[in-house]
Amino acid sequence: MSYIAPKGMTPGVMDPNAGKQLAFTEAEYRDRQERLRKLMRREGIDLLYVTTPEAVAHLHGFYCGWYKANGPMRYPQVYGTAIHAHSDKMIHFDQPTELSLIHELSVSTDNRFYPHREGKINLRFIMDELQREGLLKGRIGMEFWSYLPNRVVSHMFEDAFRERGCDVVDASAITREVRRVKSPAEIAVMKEALRICDIGHDAILEYARVGKTELEVMGEVTREMMAAGGELPALIHVFNARPMVGDRVAATGHAMPTTRKLAAGEILAADLCGVKHRYHGNVLRAY
Repeated sequence: MSYIAPKGMTPGVMDPNAGKQLAFTEAEYRDRQERLRKLMRREGIDLLYVTTPEAVAHLHGFYCGWYKANGPMRYPQVYGTAIHAHSDKMIHFDQPTELSLIHELSVSTDNRFYPHREGKINLRFIMDELQREGLLKGRIGMEFWSYLPNRVVSHMFEDAFRERGCDVVDASAITREVRRVKSPAEIAVMKEALRICDIGHDAILEYARVGKTELEVMGEVTREMMAAGGELPALIHVFNARPMVGDRVAATGHAMPTTRKLAAGEILAADLCGVKHRYHGNVLRAY
């Protein structure tokens, strides 16, 4: 894999010893792609541009820590995976700084990288590449329910597809449908995530003490889950202690853990996620 980056868009040096770190087998990913293609054909969608991070990871394994969901207006995120319904063609588009990460985490073999920082230039690049491959025909599916890209960028994509003569439809339902029924391999990973979550709850019994802050205890809980093979969660754990008000606990909503100290007689609400290969096992308990 090689890439000549323009100024300011360098992908960095590739680790020559870096191998694949796939969460699932290549056969598992191929099966997912074919199941999605089958749903696309059912809905009359010829090409689908997938942007939801969960859906991209499900298709070919790639994930990262920053998707620029609310990034600079001058450098909007236009990443995504284009998958064709009538062939095995699948192209992932991304910023060049993710080249090494895609190499390690993804089974995608056709990866193309932005030539510039300017959003309009990158969008034109994506459209030109898809048109060169003969893929801008018929109905194009987009994930209108995705939180990525934002509204402005989503409209930019929709307009660009229509300007190339394509009909654009919402395909959010099928990218969720294909993930709804879990494979045996996925179920095994989810069970492991729940095992890690249980370790976190066990740690609460050990570390939650009067005078400790919510963050102190949450730090110990997180350390125990990480030591058991857990990963960073995609959401902040709810971890709050509050007093009783009559026969009910004072509400905290979805508050983050704070420097507030645990006091005697309070109830601690701990809504934890154990995480394995980005699959989350969630358990809420009260102490």
